[in-house]
Amino acid sequence: MAATHYGQAGPSFLQRLIANYADLGLSDRLSSIVKQFRSNLNAQDARVARSFALVALAGELAIEWEILPWEKNTALIAAVEIFSHWYSTQPQSVKNKESAQLLKGVKDFIETRGADFSDADWVPQIDSEGRTTNPIPVIRERAGYWKEEQDEAGNLKRIYCFLSAGLKRASGSFGAHKAAEILNEFGALFKKEKNRYSHNLWVAELQRYLRCYWVDSEKLAEF
Repeated sequence: MAATHYGQAGPSFLQRLIANYADLGLSDRLSSIVKQFRSNLNAQDARVARSFALVALAGELAIEWEILPWEKNTALIAAVEIFSHWYSTQPQSVKNKESAQLLKGVKDFIETRGADFSDADWVPQIDSEGRTTNPIPVIRERAGYWKEEQDEAGNLKRIYCFLSAGLKRASGSFGAHKAAEILNEFGALFKKEKNRYSHNLWVAELQRYLRCYWVDSEKLAEF
């Protein structure tokens, strides 16, 4: 029977999907299925879970349309079980491979490209003869600014305030938003606004605020 009947489920599924697409509410259904997987997943594991959830959703739709001769929730249960098996094989340290790669990349960027940052509080100091006593910083490819801030113990530390383009350069293929998400997950963002990973920085030389990602390089020391 398998040698005679094959290659039929896929086309049949696509026909039903196209015919019913507008009324399926796929986004809501996918969100509901995602909730059946583990909670409190890190960003990398959550993306894997979403992939399994997509497969589960497709399977459950195929069951509803009687393309697959299975009981309801069979595909969902199978997807959750296989994901759980995959999850159990992964290192459960917070230092998952993807995050560690990003954090090390940002750390290395700060260490090797420190000249791409300058003091956000810098202003020209003029002596009595009208000469500037502190030369203007020369930045070839600005990544952002640095600022001295007090930590919880009252000690001064240097915070690197990345512009969006600067963080994109430092993060490689991750992109600025994904990099900020991982930095936030590991507590490496010194300051941020509600529902945003960035925070305004006053740049004295420009006399205006710039939106930056405030990175505490000390949090990256172990990477």
